[in-house]
Amino acid sequence: MKRSDDIRSSSLDISDAEMLQLATSVSELVSEYFATVSTLPVFPETSGGDASRELGTDLPVEPQSIEQLLQDCRTILKHSRHNGHPRFFGYVASPATAPGAFADLIASAVNVNVTSWRSGPAATEVERAVIRWLGSLIGYADNSHGLLTSGGSMANLTALLIAHRAKSETDVAGKGVTSAQALMTIYASDQIHMSIPKAADILGLGREQVRIVDSDKNYRLDPRRLRERIEADRQHGLRPFCVIASSGTVNTGAIDPLNEVADIAKEFDLWFHVDGAYGALGAL
Repeated sequence: MKRSDDIRSSSLDISDAEMLQLATSVSELVSEYFATVSTLPVFPETSGGDASRELGTDLPVEPQSIEQLLQDCRTILKHSRHNGHPRFFGYVASPATAPGAFADLIASAVNVNVTSWRSGPAATEVERAVIRWLGSLIGYADNSHGLLTSGGSMANLTALLIAHRAKSETDVAGKGVTSAQALMTIYASDQIHMSIPKAADILGLGREQVRIVDSDKNYRLDPRRLRERIEADRQHGLRPFCVIASSGTVNTGAIDPLNEVADIAKEFDLWFHVDGAYGALGAL
């Protein structure tokens, strides 16, 4: 039978003193980073393998000190691209903030698995409140629903899954996408984010079923061309079920004529999905 001190020595728990030291050291590291990020190069002077060579790739078999772990963290920071730099304008990656960093610490301390209300009662209610707040900012009713995802790509995948299931006339969950009597098609402009055809691939619909519509001179979805494409596909036996508009494309920030596209979606009984540079919204 193991003695209590043996059990403690094999545990991942650390002493109160070690926890205080860790919290203090990490807070100092994070504060130092936020205070100096503007003085760093936006992209580090590094090449493939540099970080690995400094960190080492052998699996550690002996405990490492907090000081060594923090030094490894500094190495990682040195070889990172700094999205929070004031001169960083690439892509749509949002910068880190001090409140967000410490909020992550609190969230990680609880480590909630928000699969249902029972698994994370408070977290579920916070998520619902945030969804209502976001909905109110764009004019959605108080009874609107949604969920937070890890990013826009997962949001698009989830939204297209819901759209497909809502508009399918067969038991897709039980019989699969091949149970449909006609190929179901999605419509989007040539400026759409790459996650849309990728989602169609993952869902088994096929990338070719994302029907690309030419944009106008302002890189916006052209309603006239959209209507022509839908009508042509229907005449050839395809079954349109979803149209996607952008509320800010990644390439240019162009916003499609949402009201006109919504009218076409309503006319042809299509699911109307709005994708944006920072997330996705789905609507009937």
